[in-house]
Amino acid sequence: MNRALIITLGFEEKFALRGLTRHGISKGDRLILLTGPTIERVRKAASYVRNFIDKYYSGEVSVDLVELPVHDFYQTTLRVKQVLENVAAMDQVIVNLSGGMRIIVLAVFIAVMLLSMRNVKVELETEDSSTYLTIDAVALKSIMSFEELSEEKMRILEVLTREEKALTVAALSKRLRRDSSTIRKHLRSLEEAGLVIVKKRKPLTVKSHPVLNLIF
Repeated sequence: MNRALIITLGFEEKFALRGLTRHGISKGDRLILLTGPTIERVRKAASYVRNFIDKYYSGEVSVDLVELPVHDFYQTTLRVKQVLENVAAMDQVIVNLSGGMRIIVLAVFIAVMLLSMRNVKVELETEDSSTYLTIDAVALKSIMSFEELSEEKMRILEVLTREEKALTVAALSKRLRRDSSTIRKHLRSLEEAGLVIVKKRKPLTVKSHPVLNLIF
């Protein structure tokens, strides 16, 4: 499996190194560092990252430093979008937003949301490294397109979100008074959209994605 690791880089290299250590690097992976103006402190941080790659993965991983036009937010977002499109065919794209300028972090997140990439994983951690979390960009994008969902799908999501435990197809069918085959069809579509999580296949048992708590 080949991957692209896209990391927002500021004056410190620690978040980049933590991300690389957490995920590990394999031959054929790509590392892309996104930064603002490459002043001395940025060049120094980038140099630390490159030295780390050269020491442990010499010749196996390509490292690119991309300087973004932070004076223009829309151009910054467009440039990041192009970077993402160039690696979209890779098996997995990991986007780490823990470091760097806030304008770059925001631009990267918006660029991710603009694209339909099911292979992307967005992550960030706190300054003291006490908290690490991932953001499901696919699910977030789906809730922004709720107007495209049918009334039945919306009702399924509402029921699942208000239930603490996962529900079977049979339970949903009884609750909504709909045929089980119809429920299964809707669930397949909602799973593809990242809005439901399958807990068990036999019998099919699902729960809503936590992002839906923002809606219901």
